[in-house]
Amino acid sequence: MYFPASEDHSFEYDKIYIVGGDSPAHTKKYKMRLGVRLKLLRRTLRERRVLAQYVREIKAPCLQPELLAKKREIVDLVASIVMACPNLERLVGFYYIYDHDFDRLTHALSTRRGLREHAWIVGQNDAVTQRSHQQLPPGLMDVEQVDSFLNYHKAWLSLTTLLIHSHNQGVLEQDVFIDVFDRLPSLQHLYISGFDIDDFNDTILQTLPALQSLRLQALCGITDQGLWQFASAPAAHGIRCLSLIDLGLVSLLVVSKLLAHMTELKRFTLVQESSPELPVGTLVFQPVIASPLEYMHWDIRTPGPANASLANSIRAAGFPNLRTLRAPSDHDGDLQAVCRPRAQIMLPSDKYSTAPRKAIIDDPGKLTRTLFAARKLAQERLEEARKTVQFKVVIDEGGVVMQTYVFNGFVGTIGSKITYSLKPDVSGSDDAVIGIVDETDNSKEASVKDGCTGLWNASHPAGKKWWSHTERFRSALVMRMHAVSDSQIPASSISPPRQPPALPNELLLLAESQWLFTEAELLRTPSALDGLSPDKERDNRGKGVNFILQVGIMLKLPQITLATASVFLHRFFMRHSMVDVPGRQGLHYYAIAATSLFLASKVEENCRKMKELVVACVRVAQKNPNKVVDDQDKEYWRWKDTILQYEDLLLEANCFDLSLEPPYKTLFELLLYLREENNKRLRNAAWAFVNDSCLTMLCLLFSSRTIAASALYAAAKHCGVSFADDQHGRPWWEAVGVELKNIRRAVNYMAGIYENSPLRGGVEGSIYEKTPETGDEVVAKTRAAHSKDGSSPLGAGLPDQATAASVRSTTGSETGHGKREREEAHEAGKHKQSENATAGTNGFGNGHTESDDIPWGGETAEERERKRRRVEGRAGDGTNENHRPRTEHNHLEPPTDRNGLVSPNVDDVSEEGEVEP
Repeated sequence: MYFPASEDHSFEYDKIYIVGGDSPAHTKKYKMRLGVRLKLLRRTLRERRVLAQYVREIKAPCLQPELLAKKREIVDLVASIVMACPNLERLVGFYYIYDHDFDRLTHALSTRRGLREHAWIVGQNDAVTQRSHQQLPPGLMDVEQVDSFLNYHKAWLSLTTLLIHSHNQGVLEQDVFIDVFDRLPSLQHLYISGFDIDDFNDTILQTLPALQSLRLQALCGITDQGLWQFASAPAAHGIRCLSLIDLGLVSLLVVSKLLAHMTELKRFTLVQESSPELPVGTLVFQPVIASPLEYMHWDIRTPGPANASLANSIRAAGFPNLRTLRAPSDHDGDLQAVCRPRAQIMLPSDKYSTAPRKAIIDDPGKLTRTLFAARKLAQERLEEARKTVQFKVVIDEGGVVMQTYVFNGFVGTIGSKITYSLKPDVSGSDDAVIGIVDETDNSKEASVKDGCTGLWNASHPAGKKWWSHTERFRSALVMRMHAVSDSQIPASSISPPRQPPALPNELLLLAESQWLFTEAELLRTPSALDGLSPDKERDNRGKGVNFILQVGIMLKLPQITLATASVFLHRFFMRHSMVDVPGRQGLHYYAIAATSLFLASKVEENCRKMKELVVACVRVAQKNPNKVVDDQDKEYWRWKDTILQYEDLLLEANCFDLSLEPPYKTLFELLLYLREENNKRLRNAAWAFVNDSCLTMLCLLFSSRTIAASALYAAAKHCGVSFADDQHGRPWWEAVGVELKNIRRAVNYMAGIYENSPLRGGVEGSIYEKTPETGDEVVAKTRAAHSKDGSSPLGAGLPDQATAASVRSTTGSETGHGKREREEAHEAGKHKQSENATAGTNGFGNGHTESDDIPWGGETAEERERKRRRVEGRAGDGTNENHRPRTEHNHLEPPTDRNGLVSPNVDDVSEEGEVEP
């Protein structure tokens, strides 16, 4: 126990810290089993009332695992210390789980009128849990529980910082949140974490009071739409520190609007797994994101376009006041490149600290989740840049070279005012920022091993007596949201491998080969034998997958889970019919789609509650996303019984082959191998191809590896990208073990799907021309000319085309001003193309212009021009005005071509409306 020094001696004892557990010497000396120092402190404060009036902050030791059996006794002891301090403002380090039952510590804190900071860790209550099995919220908390919780806030008129965290699915209903905010007139800093959609959602977000700092973490009820509306709310205008952690934002425009409307914002934190993107069909000018921020923590753990968009916005002077940027997941160094060059990223403590070394030895996977790994990768980029010569300075006199100076390369932008920082909020920690789990974990207490261990001075002749010291509690661990930006698990990336994707397990290949059919066999499915036309069956399958996508988006499931469910559905209907015949009822594709998603969520370990899945199915089937569904509803039980009934049938039909190798992983490995992971246009086009293939029966014709290679092949032709041969002179498809004939067959199959898509809007003529399956390899236009040295397997591709003045994205549904801008841009592109045609090349190594969208059929510019005129002629006379293609903005966004045609996307669920499985 110690007392931090203070410049004002009258407040020398305003902070009291008790660190770690009691030593055996204390327990033996005072003949006490637990809480020795707590009892001594209580006795001192009770005997010296004047001293107790000075105490403003107490740090009590957290509950050690061996003391959990006597938790109630420890809680009562801490409560007695709180009662002895009449002017207490905060209790830190000791976080008790509140389960809606009376406890002395919570009561003691509720009587402290000067309390400035409090943390609610809401846990489960048996009565609330039992009621949740019988009814839906609201009403899970009884009147006594609600009144008790609200009464605790009556005396907290000076409370400025409030943390409310749901521990193990703790419940706190919406009305309680609103009443709590009304009872705290001085509230300035708010932290909400871990609550379910029924407890805290977009509606509660709009009722927040005016704050200075706000942190929202792991709240499934907060959506892009809610944050979009909150950005315009008056309460958001005065926020100076905003943290959005693990909310799963989809659109980058939401971040842009938040930063644009919050004019007082100085610190911003964004941490999430997926990368937000710009929605298709918008016209966005650079900078995409702009704000008067001074500090930003940007941590997008999955590679995507978000980092590049932020880097482009910084280059376009979107952040004139930004001085510090912390990006643990700067996968390709885009953000490091726009900051001030630094000679050293690694900290001096990285050389002697034992924690990062243990992480590398014990579990190499943890290296990608630590700041130490992020600093190491950033330092490696610096060292790699220094190996190159940036420029030379030659001094000559009269034509004679007198001296030559060589300046090596660097990473960064000269003249930038932004500092690229990878330092943690808490000195000595390997986590980027403070998280609630770090604050409430009983097993983590400041000790000698947490910070400086004196390892740097261990070799002194005096030995341990020279350097050993007692580690003191670091006050920065106190949860102060207005002083730090927060996150609990930083991420960093590892340099991508440059080896061809490894083949999947032999058992997976064998199981997958048993589910591959010929095109003739797909015309003899059980549904086709019962009289259903192939086109109708294909449409029904597409509607079933569309249902999976809509429900998956509502449940925020990963794309791999949705793709796995679509494969289950397609395989199921190869053994069962969806047609009603005398004596046998057909199986509806919506019922099988819901069951497939339920099974896929368990297979991919992305489980959702049965109640959440059923509610989403009812809402999507009835085209009412806001429909209120409870367990007393007839539709609820109909869908639940259907899913449980068909699960066994689905398992049997799929022969229990549940382990799949999704093409997404293989596609990403291909991009890494070919060094094209930063080519956003190529990456998005290939990803959209795989997304669109889920709506078709392509998974029944080709293996997942072939589908991934076909997606890359089609995207490369679409973007005009070519890949060099490997060191053995093999083309890229042979290097990854896929036959070119199968790739072309898959691409031609998808081209036929696109040609017959209703999104074409009645436009005649072939846009996606098919490639001969046995043609020359040069026709593919994805194989670059052989390099001179023949040693590099990863060159000769088009570089990533960085966005210049604006980011333009169009869809076929554009009209009015958007259409005129597209036509003007197209005319400008034709002018540029004519200029480049004179020069013979555009400077990128081929004969295509930078803005030239090359269809997957490989057609010439003259053919595209004739088709464009034919399409515009029909659009001008209004013949296809009612057939404009439309898309919904979600995380499945296909590319668009010059004619505004889009690949099949998630559309309305069905035209039938409500479905009775």
